[in-house]
Amino acid sequence: MIIYIQRGIIFIAYKETSKGNGSKNMNKLLNGIYYGEELKKSLFGTIRRHTWSCLKGQLEKVDTSTSQADLAKWKSNDKVRWWFENLETCIDKKDDSLLSQIVAKVFGKNATKNNAFVIKACIQNMLDPEHVKIEMDEDYIITKLNQYAVASHA
Repeated sequence: MIIYIQRGIIFIAYKETSKGNGSKNMNKLLNGIYYGEELKKSLFGTIRRHTWSCLKGQLEKVDTSTSQADLAKWKSNDKVRWWFENLETCIDKKDDSLLSQIVAKVFGKNATKNNAFVIKACIQNMLDPEHVKIEMDEDYIITKLNQYAVASHA
């Protein structure tokens, strides 16, 4: 899988390897994602902002200034766990999930499945009770994108 951004749109290309050591080769391909740090931070910030907007106060807001102890407590909260596990569950009268609402806000009507994968990975990065960080963790996001790519090609 190769990730790159062109004019604000994320493209993901999945490249299968024939040697059976796909993870090792994929890590080589993804070592130093092909877009700048500022653009990655900007995209993650946009996703985080739209996540809070779509949640409409259903979760207490946290950010990178939240202490690690408070963040661990927040991530172990039942409401946070529910959202983490139900990103794709329909939550409104239009049968939209939280994920589909955020994808539409970030990428508009022309969003692709791969755009949704990136947003899902970023939201899971924020909400995962097993993941101690809330700021963008590139390794976590890449691991999730690899899982989604493999699952979608199975």
